[in-house]
Amino acid sequence: MSEEVFYSLRSAHPAIRFFFGNFARIRNTVIGAALTFFVVIPGCYNHATINTLTTEVTRVENVGGDETAHYRVYTPKGQFVNRDSMWHLHFNSSDLTEKLDRAAKHDLEVEIKYYGIRFPLVSAYPNIVDVEFVEYDSLQDVEDELD
Repeated sequence: MSEEVFYSLRSAHPAIRFFFGNFARIRNTVIGAALTFFVVIPGCYNHATINTLTTEVTRVENVGGDETAHYRVYTPKGQFVNRDSMWHLHFNSSDLTEKLDRAAKHDLEVEIKYYGIRFPLVSAYPNIVDVEFVEYDSLQDVEDELD
């Protein structure tokens, strides 16, 4: 800061001195509050809330390599992923994929419980937590009747 500006601030009104003396702190506080309000809170809400959708499954495919493998699920109402999640204590993605695959082969309607939103900028998809058949009680009932 040059001497001229320094001396002019010293003789300025106290409110002007406060604003320009703390400008970086005020700016950083406003940016932090905006990020919290528009990014962090909606992100936590979307990952903490379980939603339910009734639809048919059109296709299920394995995506990724050995370390990052997950299953992508295609429905008429959107795309989902099925991957294990510590956040929701969901460790049965292979079992759910078997149900989803069976539903896709036989054009069955399923009720999907999922969390998250589709965010194309970072290739994020809602994650499936649970799948239930609408017309059948279990996978065994589906196999008995359709096979």
